[in-house]
Amino acid sequence: MPSTPSPATAARRVVVAEADPDTRVLLEEWLGAEGFSVVDEAAADAGPVALAVVDVPRPRGGGDEAIRRVRERLAGVPILAISPTFMPNIQPCGACARLLGVQRVLPKPLVREELLAAVQAVAVGGG
Repeated sequence: MPSTPSPATAARRVVVAEADPDTRVLLEEWLGAEGFSVVDEAAADAGPVALAVVDVPRPRGGGDEAIRRVRERLAGVPILAISPTFMPNIQPCGACARLLGVQRVLPKPLVREELLAAVQAVAVGGG
């Protein structure tokens, strides 16, 4: 039987939705090194969540459905949308983020420093 995470650890859980396996491994490695625990969307209800990261391959082609689903399931939890279709010069909390209804957006491929800065800026209990 798995042990119950401590409140400090649970509050640093990051839910990852729709990410491909390589992106998920990268998120686990980078966020894990910062003290976050990365969990699947299916485990979202198991306790407090600091942040949701949603991989949105085509934000203009209905990809925002995943964001809506996560927002409904995790009301009040900040969302970071990542996508290969976001241009590298996109403003993380600019018009695109507002249009999608998320706190930040980041282009893929991800840059470690940019990801960690975005997570620390918006994660509940993140820093």
